Amino acid sequence: MVLSDTLKEVLTKEGVVAIVSWYKKEPHITNTWNTYITVVDENTFLIPAGVMKTLEKNVQKNKNVKISIGSREVVGFNKYQGTGFLLEGEASFSYDEAYVKMLKKKYPWLTRVLVIEITTYKQLL
Repeated sequence: MVLSDTLKEVLTKEGVVAIVSWYKKEPHITNTWNTYITVVDENTFLIPAGVMKTLEKNVQKNKNVKISIGSREVVGFNKYQGTGFLLEGEASFSYDEAYVKMLKKKYPWLTRVLVIEITTYKQLL
């Protein structure tokens, strides 16, 4: 899967990211920032994790997540200002030294890394 140029641009602008996970109970939403996402390849996103305890418990039982990401600074459909995306994928938490070391300089507070393998995405705005 190839990420669109518009999605790549959104990832460079500041904005709120909502990560939705679920297991048994109602869906759980965790937030982070667009610019905290490191794109390793077209399918793999790394996000520094400091707390995210409920998300971690959920993905241990159900790896599926949905992610909403957007920016008012990026032009969307019909040349309107602002765009957003819905991404779906599988999440896991990694204590892998390579991933932690990669992000630790920029995010010294991280305790582990949220790894999301993107399976699909679509532009909403």
